[in-house]
Amino acid sequence: MTFADANESWQPTPGFRLAAFPLPLTRSGCTLRWATCQAMKGLIIFLLSCTSLIGAENDVRVFTTSTTNAENGLVYTKDVFTRNGQTNLVRVTKIVAGKISRIYRFWHAGQVVGNYLAFPEGGAFNTESGPYCMSLKFEPSGEILSVRLGDKDGLLLDEFRCTNGVISPIDGPLRKVGLMKPKFAEDQEPQQVEAPNERQ
Repeated sequence: MTFADANESWQPTPGFRLAAFPLPLTRSGCTLRWATCQAMKGLIIFLLSCTSLIGAENDVRVFTTSTTNAENGLVYTKDVFTRNGQTNLVRVTKIVAGKISRIYRFWHAGQVVGNYLAFPEGGAFNTESGPYCMSLKFEPSGEILSVRLGDKDGLLLDEFRCTNGVISPIDGPLRKVGLMKPKFAEDQEPQQVEAPNERQ
């Protein structure tokens, strides 16, 4: 006689026989629910820890807060983008009476590098003083295609893409090929030229 065959009327779930637990534990009825709950908690923790590993390949994350005021017809959204845990873009979108305005603040290593303001009437761009530089790439129509951040020598540090007038960080690892600033001949360090020895 096994534990499952001992007394079928005391089984917690009809048709389901527990042979792994002694009869007094199965009579309580709570054991199965407790075991299932603990297994689900473990599964949820495992799945949440795996999502960080899956997201490690695409290291750009966004945190969004939004506020709506129906009386004024105002919608305010703030998106904070991070790359490798560091803030690299804060995008504020404000919609009033159907008109969209955006403010972009570009960051690198905890410092503001520059700002871009986009309004229905046009836009404005400025940079902050510091060890970093910014460059904008434009379409022939004058629309921004991309924004790049670099160090003082022009080495690419971060890159952003503009799609339908909205600037966002480029996903995945950056392709750091070449310099983002052109080098001109007069920018090169002068080489020492030795005067020829005059022998007579």
